[in-house]
Amino acid sequence: MREFLKAAWRNPEQIRAAFGSFCESAINSEPTSAHYALKALAQEKEVAIITENVDLLQQRTGIEPIFALSELLASVSEADWRQIDAIICIGLSHDDRGLLAWYKQQNPEGLLVAIDLKIPNYLSDNDYVCLGDLQEILSQLGNY
Repeated sequence: MREFLKAAWRNPEQIRAAFGSFCESAINSEPTSAHYALKALAQEKEVAIITENVDLLQQRTGIEPIFALSELLASVSEADWRQIDAIICIGLSHDDRGLLAWYKQQNPEGLLVAIDLKIPNYLSDNDYVCLGDLQEILSQLGNY
């Protein structure tokens, strides 16, 4: 965060332009086949999608994900966390919100499964990783 603030102070126009580009992309982009595959899997398996993304692409598929900072997640009981067998993390490089650490604390037997280009730092020896492009991997899960 400190480096970001230094960069913003030195070159505010560059930061403004990058943020403007992100906003324009979020407004004008369409969901990918991976977004639609997630929607179909969530509906078929009757599971929730939890997201940290603010681009609203998952919502454009017609499904409402739960935001990782949602009060709904904060209200889930410890007993409920223990009922969750696994959390699949897609394109999540690190657990910056602490949600996965909280899950593992409440449910030490729970599994984390990551789909990413490289092994994320939040996995333990008991967890799983599927290395590769998430767009390709999720699209291969079905004809979505």
